[in-house]
Amino acid sequence: MKITIFIDDKVHERDLIQDQSILENLKDFHIPYSCKKGHCGICICQIKSGEVEMKNSLALTDKEIESGSIVTCQAFAKSNIEIII
Repeated sequence: MKITIFIDDKVHERDLIQDQSILENLKDFHIPYSCKKGHCGICICQIKSGEVEMKNSLALTDKEIESGSIVTCQAFAKSNIEIII
């Protein structure tokens, strides 16, 4: 699977390691984080396309999840994805 990252008007693409969270897969992009448990919300990003599974999403409301927000520390890709940082 692949992930496409949109950050600062640039586009990056890389292969995903399936058993790692989105945050772990994107460690080179220095996404801010704190708790790594889905509670603090510091690592929230926006999914542009694709499907993820979140193990925990306490930092997000149902409406935020429906609009594509994810906590990257708890999100695992289920397909190719595009993410906006």
